[in-house]
Amino acid sequence: HLVIPPYYLDDLRKSLTSVIDCRLNRYAKELGGILAGYGNLVIEHPKADLLCDLSNIHVDVVGDFYIFNPEVNKELTGIVNRKSSDHICCLVHGLFNIALPKPSNENSEQWPGKLAKLHDNVRFRIGKVDLNS
Repeated sequence: HLVIPPYYLDDLRKSLTSVIDCRLNRYAKELGGILAGYGNLVIEHPKADLLCDLSNIHVDVVGDFYIFNPEVNKELTGIVNRKSSDHICCLVHGLFNIALPKPSNENSEQWPGKLAKLHDNVRFRIGKVDLNS
């Protein structure tokens, strides 16, 4: 369900993509994650609704929506794009930068991140999730 401002009425398709594009790569509580992408949009009903004499138009849309919602203890794979002595950063799905710090209780020689090289694929387990940052 989308709410479209009235100044978009000249091109509803363009309006939909503009409203959805504003939500890309941001946490959306109603989606339970970060909207990473979308496609195949279809307006569910040929008529839109006006509610209580408000100027915004309410439209139901179906399509393919890609939500990034990692869970604690699940595994992900990323590509190393940055490396330091105390952490590595990985790019996941080509969009999300994930920091993998060296545990404070681990010897730097035994830390798996020490062996990782730039552009390596690494598999890791999620320890904490903060999608608001």
